[in-house]
Amino acid sequence: MRIEAVDEEFFAWLAHGDFAFEVAQVFEPAFGVRVEDCLRPVPAYRKDYGQDPEAFRMARDAADRALLAVRDAEGWAGYLLLGEQWNGYACVEDLGVEARHRRRGVAQRLMEAAVTWARQRGLAGLMLETQDTNVPACRFYQHVGFELGGIDRLLYSAQNGLQGETALFWYLRF
Repeated sequence: MRIEAVDEEFFAWLAHGDFAFEVAQVFEPAFGVRVEDCLRPVPAYRKDYGQDPEAFRMARDAADRALLAVRDAEGWAGYLLLGEQWNGYACVEDLGVEARHRRRGVAQRLMEAAVTWARQRGLAGLMLETQDTNVPACRFYQHVGFELGGIDRLLYSAQNGLQGETALFWYLRF
């Protein structure tokens, strides 16, 4: 498994890969708690954010952003898009691991590369936003050292299909 520069094959894979996940519980967020201790079951459903290859193409060429991608023996496995922010942090804008590659260390490898990228630029750390419905992501971020820094119950209130979701802002400070 290695980080590689993206090519046209990557963008085709991105457009057709399975990045969806099942929601069967939500994280009821609070500061200073373990995700595992604050889970509430919900009727199960599948969630897919969708990936826009054109947005990734534009990000690939920006000086203050990076598109990191992991390839293994089977092909492309995952990606992480990040960029410098006004507050001195690198923001992880998107992280995806194709379903068949999950639980193999792909996200861990991408996050390590993101930390290296941010440190090389003298940034204060990494930040990102996810939702209370993405429990696997919340578990992962907490596992790799992120701390919950913000809870926004209104961010998605005007978005069709997302009302009721809570935005969670996670920080990994160096």
